[in-house]
Amino acid sequence: KFIDRYFGKYQGCYNYIQEERDRLLDSKLAISNFGRRRALLEIDSVNEGMVQAALREGINSPIQGDASDITWCAAWRLMKWLRKYKMLSKLVAIVHDAIYLDLYRKELQDILPMWYKFMTDRQWFEKHTGWFCTIRLDIDVKLGPNLWDMKELKGNMGNFQIPAGIV
Repeated sequence: KFIDRYFGKYQGCYNYIQEERDRLLDSKLAISNFGRRRALLEIDSVNEGMVQAALREGINSPIQGDASDITWCAAWRLMKWLRKYKMLSKLVAIVHDAIYLDLYRKELQDILPMWYKFMTDRQWFEKHTGWFCTIRLDIDVKLGPNLWDMKELKGNMGNFQIPAGIV
């Protein structure tokens, strides 16, 4: 019932999965919007479980690949911006679809809007890759003294509410 309700509400997701499944069975190749390619040789397996796993990976791979590529591009732009303005904050890690900064508190108000811009700037991605993401992008931001004590900021579309005591 849950799956039926979900696909009833998000018909585009159902259509994407079916179309991508058919394409994968023919090509055996997952391709992201940025051109990332992944061969899915297990699709030809006689083991139905391996075929289904390859199809799931193939359907999900372009989505995860695009999220990762968007993040890497945004991190590169953010790093260049931090250097250009001689910020003390440093980009320390990129993991899949997340950017981690060692953030100097006094720079938070300047960095947060740029971080948001670089992660959600669909026009930049179109200009540099030829691909335009039709879905509006948004980000979640967590702040804290370390990775274990981080709190998610409330707000969306770049309008984050920074709790007292963080700045």
